[in-house]
Amino acid sequence: MTRILFLSTLLTLFTFTRCKVEKTNQQIIDEAVKHQSEALVIGASVDTMLEARFMQ
Repeated sequence: MTRILFLSTLLTLFTFTRCKVEKTNQQIIDEAVKHQSEALVIGASVDTMLEARFMQ
């Protein structure tokens, strides 16, 4: 009986800990998407400037 209680408690703690890690991973992914979007805007701007320079 004590082993079952211990294992169920351990499983519950592991589940809650794992959910917190996934939330943190989602925050990291959201930040990465934000940075990627900004990089695409900067890249398009640089591409436009380079095309203008090559046309001169």
